[in-house]
Amino acid sequence: MKKHRSFSIMILVVGVAIVYLVYSGVKETMVYYITPAELMAQPTHYYDQDLRIGGKVVTGSLVQGDSLRYQFDLVEFQSPENTSTIPVEYQGAVPDAFKEGAHVIVEGTYPSDGIFKASKILTKCPSKYEPDLEQKVPTSNPPS
Repeated sequence: MKKHRSFSIMILVVGVAIVYLVYSGVKETMVYYITPAELMAQPTHYYDQDLRIGGKVVTGSLVQGDSLRYQFDLVEFQSPENTSTIPVEYQGAVPDAFKEGAHVIVEGTYPSDGIFKASKILTKCPSKYEPDLEQKVPTSNPPS
């Protein structure tokens, strides 16, 4: 009976440890996904949190400095005429498809200075990699 009780306690301890490891792992990797409009609606709510923001790089805002330092503004995907832009700073290598007008997702933090500090930039695949479905394929005439 004593062996059965100690075995049950050991199983319980192992179970609690597994649940704790899963919870802490999920909590560490959890990142909020928001839009530029959501951030600008409540900027103080998101200060110093890990965020992922999807938007479009504003044309004319991209500045490349020394040692792979980039600065640009981010605006909503669907409404580029929206005046709510988020200034972004990033240092590091950027994807090949990164350019003005590109659809991007930036991951990082939004400190109280109002400039998003990106630690990662992801770009949407450009349309040049998608097939043109309206393109006519020439067909040969069947032999008569």
